[in-house]
Amino acid sequence: MKDRNLADHPLVPKLPWLLVHFVLATLAIVFSVTTWMSFIQSHRLTRFIDFTTYYSALQLVINHPGSHLYNLETQWKIQEATPSKETATGFVLPYIHPPFELLLLLPLGFLPYHEALLCWLSVNLVLVISFPIVLRGSCSNIWDSRKWLLALTTYSFFPLYFCMWQGQDSILFLWILAGTFVLLKRGAEFPAGLVFGLAFMKFQIAYLLLAPLIFKRRTKFLLGTGVSLVSLALMSISWIGISGAREYVALLLNMGGLQGERNEMGLFPQKFQSWAGQLHLLGFKDVHSPIGAVLLSILGLCVLIFLWRGRNVRSDAMEDLRLAGTVLVAILASPYLYYHDLSAILLPLILCLKLLLSMETIDTTKVALAALLLISPAVWISPILYFRDVPLVPSVLWMTLLLFLLLVMQSSKQFVILAESEPDQLITSER
Repeated sequence: MKDRNLADHPLVPKLPWLLVHFVLATLAIVFSVTTWMSFIQSHRLTRFIDFTTYYSALQLVINHPGSHLYNLETQWKIQEATPSKETATGFVLPYIHPPFELLLLLPLGFLPYHEALLCWLSVNLVLVISFPIVLRGSCSNIWDSRKWLLALTTYSFFPLYFCMWQGQDSILFLWILAGTFVLLKRGAEFPAGLVFGLAFMKFQIAYLLLAPLIFKRRTKFLLGTGVSLVSLALMSISWIGISGAREYVALLLNMGGLQGERNEMGLFPQKFQSWAGQLHLLGFKDVHSPIGAVLLSILGLCVLIFLWRGRNVRSDAMEDLRLAGTVLVAILASPYLYYHDLSAILLPLILCLKLLLSMETIDTTKVALAALLLISPAVWISPILYFRDVPLVPSVLWMTLLLFLLLVMQSSKQFVILAESEPDQLITSER
């Protein structure tokens, strides 16, 4: 009798979710505290970190002709003069992003280094804290019933903390993707394209994100993206000139030849969080050549064609699945991708969580999706437990498994039935 009364207690059905909330909250607290303590104890404000690259580039364009932006000798001289380089002299970590990204960061260049870094960290912290609020309208099934789950999923996502620890720009890239996603959900395709153009600050990822929208002929979105890219290109060329653009192209071409453990530009291919990095660890060093990059691009395009093939079931669930899979493919097929770039995976992670909550019947795919989401926190902290002798990138394995599962779900009859059962949630059709 006591067992029956205990089983009927209203808290019993909620226990699994309470446990999930507790674990995520614990991780969020641990990551926040340890990241802050590590930042202070390791003197990150005075050490050479990735932010030094951005700050040096800003100093270069403010105090020198823009045409010198991609001159490695000039970059080296500027970096050597920054306070953080006192702890890492003798090499240059070049600025290799497009010129227009510096326009977004330009105000930081007028501040002293330490103040600029603190300001940049504050901006990133605000972006992380407010991220669940931005998605609340597009993830209403999570926000309405489990808003704390959406928040805790964000705040327990370790790549965000690593990105801030390095002073990187990947949280800004995540916001660009999220803004594009939200605008697409609202049917504002032209503004979504305008925002998406900014995603080409990481063009090695963004080009594959654009491919499905070309397949589906989303004309207004493509027009917005074209306007954005042309405007950004003209601004960049007017800033650095034709000679600067040529130097930039030469610099990008020089990023090849990563057969070793580290090349002259300070790149570590064995640390890439993509198929290229995994293949490198397995002994396929030529994957970092131009031919290797092209082959990975072709593989990514083939997967995207399979993902977006067939009937246009224009529903919320199908669109979420395909968008999540597209981001995964773009990350995995990227020829150049470090751990902080995994911040972009938060968007497909939340979309998969949204899919999981919308699946009413329990089947193999739902169990597999739940299992992958449950083990994901361990995947993200795995780089801390990096074992040099193990030729495996856990994040790449996890993302590949999730992508495979999404491909299976997209083809299953059960999911098509789920997608077709949402007549009141149809998104804007392709035009």
